[in-house]
Amino acid sequence: MALDRKIAYIDLSTGKIETRPIPMEIRKKFLGGRGLDAYLLYNHAPQGCDPLGPDNPLMISGGILTATCASATARTHIMAKSPLTGLLGSANMGGFFAPEMAWAGFHHLVITGKAKSPVYIWIHNGRIEIRDAACLWGKSTTETQWAIREELGDEDIKSAVIGQAGENLVDRREPMTAFRLVRPRNNIFIIYSCCMENIFII
Repeated sequence: MALDRKIAYIDLSTGKIETRPIPMEIRKKFLGGRGLDAYLLYNHAPQGCDPLGPDNPLMISGGILTATCASATARTHIMAKSPLTGLLGSANMGGFFAPEMAWAGFHHLVITGKAKSPVYIWIHNGRIEIRDAACLWGKSTTETQWAIREELGDEDIKSAVIGQAGENLVDRREPMTAFRLVRPRNNIFIIYSCCMENIFII
């Protein structure tokens, strides 16, 4: 797992999903989730792109030791062009999301485009699906997490979700992961809100 790392490129506009390996030479130059996310943002964000537009890629990743036996490494990193500053926006949160994403087969997600209606991304055993999230729209973050666990029949599902504030692009809103409060900076989750509703992993 530590040596076999993959990026999933997810285009919400077209529904296309592509998986690529992460070359070792790139991983040595750009360390960890934050380092590789910065590299991916530089290479995939068009110059002058609108931070709230479909061309601004949203990266979600784990670190070098995520999903290994090392302690205190279960951090999830999120990066995009910041709507707040127009520069690099970086956010970090705890919980089990990044390790579960890695165990499901992916260490990095690069999400682009914009869905025509609310969707969520479902990651399970090396597979990724873009699913309808209309039934989740308007729910609180806690309600959303319980609803998806009930829908998919698994109480151990890990998720990163937005709530009503995120849906309405409210400034300074706080997304939730695994029923824990996190506070990403740089309004990264406005971008999350513009693209999709949630991400769930089993």
